[in-house]
Amino acid sequence: VDEFAEIERKLSEELKEAGNTNISSEEFLALKTKRSKAVTRIDELQKQKNEFVGYQETLLKEVWKSEGHRLKTNGYALFMKKNFHVFTPEGKIADFSRLQIGIGRRQDVNNMTHSIDPEDKVTLQWDDNSGSPSAKATDRLIVVVLYGNRSFTPVVLDKLPFLREDEIATFSLQRKKGIKAHIYCFFASQDYKHFSNDKYFKL
Repeated sequence: VDEFAEIERKLSEELKEAGNTNISSEEFLALKTKRSKAVTRIDELQKQKNEFVGYQETLLKEVWKSEGHRLKTNGYALFMKKNFHVFTPEGKIADFSRLQIGIGRRQDVNNMTHSIDPEDKVTLQWDDNSGSPSAKATDRLIVVVLYGNRSFTPVVLDKLPFLREDEIATFSLQRKKGIKAHIYCFFASQDYKHFSNDKYFKL
């Protein structure tokens, strides 16, 4: 948003200067069109920010705030920077597989796989890599679900009783038949201060 706002500001200044100089009507119109497009893009990005209500209301705020603090930036600004490319001009999510939900320097999960039964019960399995430098056996599993019909309202399962050392977890989806579920899985330290990047599945 800040980048487009700066573009809009500069174009506004150019338009003001152009009004006091002898430029052609075509050049003036081109500048005016560029400024209009910049303003429209600012509005679109702000809409994306406002619509992703789950960010402010869940653990995701702390996930991105933590990494933002490490990088000396605002958590939400970091979230938008990492995910800017996955949104369409209309503010929709174009590619869920490239959307980053979990972020951090905690050890990522190794070899995670998934399966689902007819009752919509999901089973995750992975390798315990708690011997790695930034992984502990007691790291908590976090699962974030984005349902296809409510993709801007993430369901954050941050109280699951599963740890990195368990190598298996189960949970149930709450959706109607035919609705896609986008699953993002990552680990958090026991105090919810340190996080890993996520692993994505579509179910």
